[in-house]
Amino acid sequence: MRPSKSRRRRLEGLLLLLLAVLLCGAHLRADGLGAGAAAANVPRSTVVTVMLHDTIQPVSAGMLQQELDAANARKPDAILVDLSTPGGMEDSARQMVRSIQASRAPVLVFVHEAGTKVAGEGVRVLLAGQAAVMDPGTRLVGLQFAHRASAAVRAAREAESRALQQAVAEALARKGRNADEAVALLSSGVPISPEQAMDAGLLDAVTSRDEVALRAMRPNDPEAAAKLGAAKVVNLPMTPRQHLLRALLNPDLTVLLLTLGALLILLEINTPGTIVPGAAGVLLVLLSLYALLLMPLRWQGVILLVISVGLLLAETQFARGSAYGVAAVGTLTLGLRLLVRGPVPEMEVDWSTSIGAGLGFGGITAGLVLLGVRARRAKVRTGADAMLGWLAVAQTPLEPTGEVLVRGELWRARLSEGNTYLPAGECVKVQSSDGMTLEVAPMGQQLQEMETAQTAL
Repeated sequence: MRPSKSRRRRLEGLLLLLLAVLLCGAHLRADGLGAGAAAANVPRSTVVTVMLHDTIQPVSAGMLQQELDAANARKPDAILVDLSTPGGMEDSARQMVRSIQASRAPVLVFVHEAGTKVAGEGVRVLLAGQAAVMDPGTRLVGLQFAHRASAAVRAAREAESRALQQAVAEALARKGRNADEAVALLSSGVPISPEQAMDAGLLDAVTSRDEVALRAMRPNDPEAAAKLGAAKVVNLPMTPRQHLLRALLNPDLTVLLLTLGALLILLEINTPGTIVPGAAGVLLVLLSLYALLLMPLRWQGVILLVISVGLLLAETQFARGSAYGVAAVGTLTLGLRLLVRGPVPEMEVDWSTSIGAGLGFGGITAGLVLLGVRARRAKVRTGADAMLGWLAVAQTPLEPTGEVLVRGELWRARLSEGNTYLPAGECVKVQSSDGMTLEVAPMGQQLQEMETAQTAL
C-alpha cells in the first residue's frame, strides 16, 4: 500500500529540514575554521627587555646603545628598558636619551624592581621613552647633590640641576603636560613615591605588572594597548664582554683588582720561577687599567699614586727607619680615594676600599722593601767563614785532624788546642778557620766552658 500524499509531503519536509540543518552546520564549521586559521596567521606581539642597572657614564651609555641596536634587529613591537640607577654624568645621560629616541621600536622605560631608585640624571633617562612607569615599591630621588661641599663644586652641581630641570620640563611639554609641579617636586630634594610622581605628571602608570605597563604606551588606542598587553616579553641576552664591563664599572672592584695584581707581580719578583702569580698579576693589572681608562679620573689621584711609587723607591735607597714607607702608604691610600671622579658616590672609590687596599699593598710592599734592603746591606760570608758557629759531626776520627760534615758538606777539620783525639760520630762546633781547614771543639768542652762561665758569674 502506498503512503498517502499528506504523509509523503511531511516526509519530504523533514528531509529538507534535516538537509538545511546539515548545510548550516557545515557552513558554521567552515567559518570557525577560517576564523581560527586567520587568528593563527596573526603573529603575536613581541617586546624585548633591556637592562640598565648601572651608573650613568660613557661605558653604560655605549652599552645601552648596543643593546638597543640588538633589540631593534629583532623587529619587536616595543622595547622595555628596565631602569635602576643612582644617576651619573650629564653628557652620558644625554647620549642615552638620544639612543632611546632614535630607536625604531617604541621604548617603555620601567622602574621595575621593588626597592630600587632612580636619581639625578636617571630622571632624564626615565622620561626619554614613549611612556614612563614605576613599580609601587620604587622611589625617585630629587635633583640635589648634597655630598659635595666646596663652593666651586656646588656651583657646578647647581648648574647641572638647572639643566636637568629644563630637560624634565621639555620632556613633559612634549607629552602636553604642565611641568611646574613636577619640577618643584623634584627640586625639593626628598624621596618621591610613584604615586606622587604620577600626580605630578612624571609617570604614565604605576604598576608592578609588565602587561599593564605596556598598555600605558597606547592610552588612546585600546586595540593596540590590548595587543601590547598580551605581547610575549623576552630578555635580551648579554654577551660575555658586557658582563665583564658591567663588573668592571664598579670602581671599588677595579681598585681591588689593581692592588691584588700588583701584589701577585711583587710575589713573582721575590720568588722567581713560579710563573702563575706573575701571569695572574699581569692579567689583573691590565684588566683594572682598562677599566680605569673608561672612567673619569682625577689628576690629583694619579699624581698621588706616582708620588707613592717614588716614596717606595726612596725607601729602597735610604731606608730611613720606614719613614718613606709610612709616607708611601698614606699617599697611596689618599690617591686611591681620589682616583675616580664621579658626580655620585657610587662612581667613586669608597674610603673603606682605599684604606684597605692602601694599607694592604703599601704595608706589604714597604715591609718587603725594608727586608730586602737589610739583606742587601748585611755582610755576606762565603766559604769557610760561612761555617763559623755551626755544629758538625766527625766523619773520621780526629787525631787531631780529620773530616767533619757541616751543612751537608765535608770539610777538613782540626781539633782546637788542648784536644788530640775525638772518635768518629762525635758532635763538634766550628770555632774558626785556617784557610780551608776548620778548627773545631768537642761539644763536651763547649758545655764545660759554659758551666765555668756561669759559675764565675
